[in-house]
Amino acid sequence: QGEGTPARAAHRTAATARLRAGLYSAGTFATVAEGVTNTENYLGLQQSRYEFAIHFPCEAGGEVMDALPPKLILQPLVESALFHGIAPASGGNIAARLVKEGETLLVSVTDDGVGISEEKRQKLAAGQLDNTRSYSHVGFKNVNDRLVLLYGEGSLLHIESQEGHGTTVSFRIPFVSE
Repeated sequence: QGEGTPARAAHRTAATARLRAGLYSAGTFATVAEGVTNTENYLGLQQSRYEFAIHFPCEAGGEVMDALPPKLILQPLVESALFHGIAPASGGNIAARLVKEGETLLVSVTDDGVGISEEKRQKLAAGQLDNTRSYSHVGFKNVNDRLVLLYGEGSLLHIESQEGHGTTVSFRIPFVSE
């Protein structure tokens, strides 16, 4: 089906409505279940935009689904993986892993895209944005800033990457549930 077909347009409209409903609900925190659903809806919209496959395996279950991380924490990390890792590679996987470890929630997003250089990794970790492209890692910076504001320096985003082999971004926050 082409992008302009009525079926494709209806799918995009429905996905947009679901995404908006999730994003504009009240409160600073949302359950992992809501964050995963919003991220899946976001990727559904993006899939209609790109000609390549985007796979999103997500490991989160049991009591983790009721955990309450800040709202809009997972989706911007997945968006960054898509635009900076998967799109330049013309497709691939973005895997999310949300697990309880002791009294913390570990969140990681891994892509198998193009990866980033050590120099760029260090700049991102230091909050120095690369504004040479239309997607300037501002979502990444916003997530980092909100985590530090809410939980302190110990929650800073951790970045591991190797050029040509993908990137993993992770963080830990206290495990709190409904």
